[in-house]
Amino acid sequence: MDAKERAKLKLIEYLSDPNNPILPRTELSTKVLGWKSKNQLNCTFTSAELNVIETEAVKLRKERSSLVVATIYDAMYKQAKKGNVAAGKELLDRYEGKVTDKLDVNADVNSTMTLRDDELDSKISELQDKLNGNE
Repeated sequence: MDAKERAKLKLIEYLSDPNNPILPRTELSTKVLGWKSKNQLNCTFTSAELNVIETEAVKLRKERSSLVVATIYDAMYKQAKKGNVAAGKELLDRYEGKVTDKLDVNADVNSTMTLRDDELDSKISELQDKLNGNE
């Protein structure tokens, strides 16, 4: 494996890790690859090659962050189940999508919307299946 291929793999490894910050290309050159010149990355790879590397890394990063997302949804679910309306709304907005049509109501409505535990559990299970690719 030549130096260019090793650099490519090191970039993909770094960029695909959700725990790593996204750095500008000049900093990738010095901080990730350990090169002295900030421009070495642009001398080694063409813009098209860097775009391919970044695209591949972003795809992997998204796949690897699904566990983090599932953990967040689980925390929101637990809060919603305890009665936190904001958490329930956010969870359902993310699961079902936000309502885009405005509804004009000229009546005074005093009602409470409740979601049974089994309905909420079902929605969460569906969401976790989608996150895990088990649609």
